[in-house]
Amino acid sequence: MIYSAIYFWMIPVLILIVSGVFSAKDQIVIENHTLYDRFQLLGLNMTETQYEYHELKGILITKKRVVYTANSRGRSGTTDFYEYIGHLLLDDEKVELVRETELQKLWEKLEFISKKLNISMSKDFSRV
Repeated sequence: MIYSAIYFWMIPVLILIVSGVFSAKDQIVIENHTLYDRFQLLGLNMTETQYEYHELKGILITKKRVVYTANSRGRSGTTDFYEYIGHLLLDDEKVELVRETELQKLWEKLEFISKKLNISMSKDFSRV
């Protein structure tokens, strides 16, 4: 009985942490030539960035090589892969929309967005 009373305070803390994890979302909203990039946690805006534009130029997919070394007690291994990044092109800047390690998955996500916004998609893998 004493053992359970000591850890009783952990229940509300765990409920708060779990609800925070499941309620976290990144949201991009476009209205009246303004793009809002928001991060919400428990329904509250934690960060918000605004981009004003005159014209949506399109969606650009770029490729970035990612290499890092993972070390454990007796082993060391190198991980090497490409990450594909989807950007929304505004007047004079680009906003990152999504990242994926598989091009096909990224293409499907961005194709939905490009059809809704009625803009074109292009790839630029020249600067890897």
